[in-house]
Amino acid sequence: MKFVLKSNPSPYVDKSKDDEAEETLLPLEPQHAFSLNARSSKTRMFLSHAATFLTAVLLSIAVLLLSHPYSSKATSEPITKHLHCGNSTAEARAQGCVFDVLTNMWVPEPCWDREGTEEFMRTAPWQGFDTQDATRPLSLEEMSERVGKQRLIPDPDLPPYWTPLREHVIHCALMWQRQHRGFLSGKSNMLDFHSLNYQHTVHCSRSLVYMAGAGDTAPEPLDKVAIRTWVGFSECDIEAS
Repeated sequence: MKFVLKSNPSPYVDKSKDDEAEETLLPLEPQHAFSLNARSSKTRMFLSHAATFLTAVLLSIAVLLLSHPYSSKATSEPITKHLHCGNSTAEARAQGCVFDVLTNMWVPEPCWDREGTEEFMRTAPWQGFDTQDATRPLSLEEMSERVGKQRLIPDPDLPPYWTPLREHVIHCALMWQRQHRGFLSGKSNMLDFHSLNYQHTVHCSRSLVYMAGAGDTAPEPLDKVAIRTWVGFSECDIEAS
């Protein structure tokens, strides 16, 4: 009878019993090794696919960045430049402003809606008079000098110029066209501040309601010279180049 050494509490085991144990245990060792190799192979395959996928993603991102470079200017608010006309006709001219008879304002030239002004001068009796009796018409240059310290408050030292009510009605209608034209062009924020003033829109709408006969009193004749005007100075913001 032969004996073999086993790592158990009974180091000497009968061979017949040991042979039976070996027949049971020995075949398991190759299967265990195969299982480990299979797992290792699957792991390597997974890592290979993952690396390929990540490489493809990174290459795609690089191509997109190169073909469409990021621009902070495209995602940020545009940088604007503020323009003004000062507080006198001399300052206005020095700043490159123009007298806009539609708004009765000196306006920075880049923000001037020339189209609206030209239509107003074709349509309305825009020419002002020296006094309400309309005896002496004023030139456009003379009108531009009738500046008021506070535009709608009478000042005996700074006389206004006078126009008929018809001029004011057309003024209100064309101011709204100007605002809408600016809205459609996407540049309404670059109109002068007076053209964008909401209180002026309220004033115009109430005037038109009154002239349509919907006020508390009967409207006056359209040809009556009743509108007095003091010239002012506007300002605006434009995109900086």
